[in-house]
Amino acid sequence: NVYTTCNLEHPHFGIKAKKIKVIPNKVAASGPANLEIADLPTPLMFPFGIFPINPQQKSGFILPTYNLAGQRGIGFSGLGYYFDINENIGAKLTFDIYSKGSYGITGNTSYIKKYKYNGSLNISYSYDQIGEQFDANGGSSKNFKIQWNHTVDPRAMPGASFRAHVDAGTSGFNRINGMNADIQTQNQYSSSIAY
Repeated sequence: NVYTTCNLEHPHFGIKAKKIKVIPNKVAASGPANLEIADLPTPLMFPFGIFPINPQQKSGFILPTYNLAGQRGIGFSGLGYYFDINENIGAKLTFDIYSKGSYGITGNTSYIKKYKYNGSLNISYSYDQIGEQFDANGGSSKNFKIQWNHTVDPRAMPGASFRAHVDAGTSGFNRINGMNADIQTQNQYSSSIAY
């Protein structure tokens, strides 16, 4: 039996135990257990496990993903913590770290006031060490990116609307930290505010 928070049909990670007892919407308990990642057992063993199960959103740790990033080396990305501030505001703080010295920190908050407005604010900073210190093509750079999205619910202002999309940062942030080719080749930021 495997206990996991991964939503996929075949989960990437989980805690495997011979017996797991579940009390719906309350708790899952197990005897001796082992952490598995990609169906491979890790040396991390637990003599027992008690895992709270609550369908509501809660604060907690965010597990990182393994990453192999060309010139930055081997790394972990997305290690962090989610803060459930209240039913209207949630925030998360995540870290990235790579073997050749690069690191990054991202703060993200999302907010909603039912029938009034909703939005999110994302602030990222990264120190990027590309290649080795002695490499002619190597070097380091400091980059940042700020994104803010805000929308006012049409029911809050009948006959009017307000939307804001602000996207700003350094040109190197997308090139180095982009997760796909479309983001990596984007060298311009655009913002818009409409009333």
